[in-house]
Amino acid sequence: MPDEQTPDDLPHDDRPPNDEAPIVLSRRQVRLLVAVFIANVIIIIVLAALALSTPAVQIVEKIVSPAGPLSTRTLIPTITPTSLPPVTPTPTPISPFGGGGAIAFTLRRNGNSDIYAVNAGDNQLVRLVSHPADDRDASFSPDGATLVFASHRDGNWDLYSMDVASGVTTRLTFSTTYEGAPAWSPDGQQIVFESYRNDNLDLYVMDRDGKNVKRLTTDPAPDTNPAWSPDGKSIAFSSYRNGNKDIYLLPLDIPDGEKDLANLTNTPDRDEDNPAWSPDGTQLAYTSGRPGDQLIYVNTFDLKYKNLQEADVGLFGQGSGPVWSSDGKAIAFTYHRGDSDALIGANLGGWGVAQEAFGGREFIAHPTWTSKLIPTEAISRSLAEAPLKAPPLYTEIVSPTGRGQPPYVFVQMENIQPPGQMLSDAVDDSFRALRARVLLETGIDYLNLVGNTWRPMNHIPRDGQSRRSYHVAGRAVDINQEPFQQAGFPTTIVREDIGGVTYWRVFIKAKNQDGSMGEPLREAPWALSTGTADGGAPMTTIPPGYYVDFTTLANDYGWERVRAIWQWRSYYPDVEWWHFQKTDGLPWWQAMEQVYKEEDIIGSYGPYPGMD
Repeated sequence: MPDEQTPDDLPHDDRPPNDEAPIVLSRRQVRLLVAVFIANVIIIIVLAALALSTPAVQIVEKIVSPAGPLSTRTLIPTITPTSLPPVTPTPTPISPFGGGGAIAFTLRRNGNSDIYAVNAGDNQLVRLVSHPADDRDASFSPDGATLVFASHRDGNWDLYSMDVASGVTTRLTFSTTYEGAPAWSPDGQQIVFESYRNDNLDLYVMDRDGKNVKRLTTDPAPDTNPAWSPDGKSIAFSSYRNGNKDIYLLPLDIPDGEKDLANLTNTPDRDEDNPAWSPDGTQLAYTSGRPGDQLIYVNTFDLKYKNLQEADVGLFGQGSGPVWSSDGKAIAFTYHRGDSDALIGANLGGWGVAQEAFGGREFIAHPTWTSKLIPTEAISRSLAEAPLKAPPLYTEIVSPTGRGQPPYVFVQMENIQPPGQMLSDAVDDSFRALRARVLLETGIDYLNLVGNTWRPMNHIPRDGQSRRSYHVAGRAVDINQEPFQQAGFPTTIVREDIGGVTYWRVFIKAKNQDGSMGEPLREAPWALSTGTADGGAPMTTIPPGYYVDFTTLANDYGWERVRAIWQWRSYYPDVEWWHFQKTDGLPWWQAMEQVYKEEDIIGSYGPYPGMD
């Protein structure tokens, strides 16, 4: 019998219609395939059994753009219980937004702060308060129908109230000085707030219509962030009156309650702020620590003796600005991560469930939580008004370069001292726009004098510092250091520790000290003293006057501060409070390739691209 021909032995024209040869398996290969199939079936059965007994943990972060969710990435764990409970009943995790309602907060976008809100558990962003001037410090009335907030819309910081459904806004205060941080009485008939009058930041109270203003505190130290107790008998607030920031209790049921103040935290070694009462008044949440690295604590409050129970202090987690849900089972707060913030809700129970309410590459602060949902009228009004995405603060006008040349040239900056300062054409217009904004906000052309901008590739760095500087790429500026720590503190800095790394927030004293520019300092500046063990300490007395937050303005235009170098406590050049750079997310080597030829970079720095 002739041998059987395989398709490969047939002439091309006589092969089966399929161009690919059929797969022929030996008996050994068939047995192996069957074994693999059985093993996969066993694995699937085991995984299914585990899934029926163990909660699945999905770690996601919602990144929300003005148009809605864009993507997800790892951050906050969301625990999903299984559909079939185990034989022994176990607690079911509760959503941190189970109490429902809406959360409003300050959101800074494109150089402007407005008040936005989300319904609890929903990521639809609604802009409640919108104005070209800054709006912030929102507080819902007890019935959720009215929002009181601070705004700079009439030339200085005053308080306003708004009917949430209709959007009708009423001005409450008419002082030429600063007012902010309003909070409602539990019956909704009065508002406590902070006001900077007679060069002193104190607490005041007024009726809900702005009438009958009464001063509550008179101490020379700043008193800030008041929170009215649910029983209406006292107000918790933060103050520097003992040389550091503690939380105090002001009784309202005696004629001069300030003489009977109680220091609730009394911790000389750290600062506490942002007091927030639980709905039943039995607990007080607050923050502790240096700005940028604050922790939230929840402490039991003794209603009888008007103090906090030391034995019942509980660490809630990292964040700031805590606010309670109406059912008292969850707290919403701001969580700082790198160069952005997120609004988080988390349960107080043992499950520790946390969920992001809103997050993005923006500044978020001062949340307030009501049991009422955002009215449909407010949502419709938000959609009908100006779009969430505002026009850009500046436009980079780029000059064309020759063929074979880097895409950007160096531009010499005009009217800046010392002469000859240059920046990359990719960032020079943003610096001009920032300079104009600082002049507008402070009344001072602070950026007309700089330390330096551009440095050549062959520059010699300071001891211990890298040659790979964004100055060389034309993307960094050292602002003027001369006014720092001079008499009257025309420029001062606040230390912020983020993730164990020290940064600085720069404040410039406004030219006009009539309340039309800036606001009073609410954090103790850092008295820098290099060569000491701690490199200085917070000032025990906060300088008076109105200041502008330069760091926030710089960030609006893409100019970011840099971290202090590790030996800043002993070596002043490593403090770096004056150093701002605009990287646009580019690693150093790519930033260099925008203005230099690759062979020139390699000739100066070597053949291995550095990624800073």
